[in-house]
Amino acid sequence: MLGAALALALAAVGCGEGSDGSAEGMGSTPRAVQGLNAQSKWIAGGSIALLLGNPLSATGTEASLVSVVFFDPEATGGTCADRVVDGCTVSACTGLDVATPWVSAGAITLDDGTAPLVLEPTAENRYPSGGDWQSGDVVSVRVAGDTVPAFESEAQIPEELVVHTPEFEQSFDFNVDRSIPLEVTWTGGGAATVEVVILQATGTELSEATNVVCDFPAASGAGVISPSVLSHLGTLATAQVTIAAIHRRSELVGGFSVEVDGASYPFFGRAWFR
Repeated sequence: MLGAALALALAAVGCGEGSDGSAEGMGSTPRAVQGLNAQSKWIAGGSIALLLGNPLSATGTEASLVSVVFFDPEATGGTCADRVVDGCTVSACTGLDVATPWVSAGAITLDDGTAPLVLEPTAENRYPSGGDWQSGDVVSVRVAGDTVPAFESEAQIPEELVVHTPEFEQSFDFNVDRSIPLEVTWTGGGAATVEVVILQATGTELSEATNVVCDFPAASGAGVISPSVLSHLGTLATAQVTIAAIHRRSELVGGFSVEVDGASYPFFGRAWFR
C-alpha cells in the first residue's frame, strides 16, 4: 500500500507518565493506516490534507492536490505505545488495520476565494483529488456532514520548503548511522512546523510498525534527531522518511478526530539504518 507514498504524523493518543519521566501510554484510541496518492498516515478518525509539492517529481515541487479519508475509529483494534524521547514521539504499534472501511462526511467544499472545489464521496466513501494551491493560500474547508458530522475549518498552505540534508540518491535510498545524530537542514517553510516522520514496518502489511515523529520550527532551519531516538529503529528493514512543512488544525466532531493540514512536501526517501 505504501510503495512511493509519504508518511505523515501519527494522530495523538492519550498518554500517561512513564517511569523515566517520558510521556508513554498504550493507545486507547484505535488507529489505521491509509495510503493515498501522495500520502500515507496513521490516523484516528479522519484527515483532510491540502498538499503542495511532489517529492517524487523531477523538481520535487510540481503539482498540488487534496487527500481526504475518514473512517470509524472503533472499527479497528490497533494499539500503540508512545514515548517522548529527546523531543520526538516514538510509537511502537501492533495490530494496525490497513483495510478499515471508510465512512462519508458528505460533500466537502474547498474555497481559496477564486474557484470553489467540491468533492463528493463515491459509493465506497472515497474522495477524489484535485485542487491548485499556492504558498500562502488560506483555503476554507466546509464539510456538509454524513456519518462524520458537518463542520468548518481552514487550511493554510505553507511557504515552500527546500530540504538540504539528508541527501538521497535518485533511487530515494540513503544510509543512517544510528550511533551519531541525524541532522536535517532546510530553507523556507515560513511560520510552519517542519515535521520529520520515519516509519518502519516490522510486520506483514504494517500490522506492526515503529513510527518516529520529530517536529521543529521551520524558522530554525535545522533539527537534530538523537541516537537515543534512532536506536528504536531496526537494521533489518528500510524505513520510509518524509520531511514536510505543515500548518495543522485539529477538529473534534461527533467523536471523530480530524486533522486538517496545509503542507509543503519536498522530501521522500528510504533509509537503511546501521
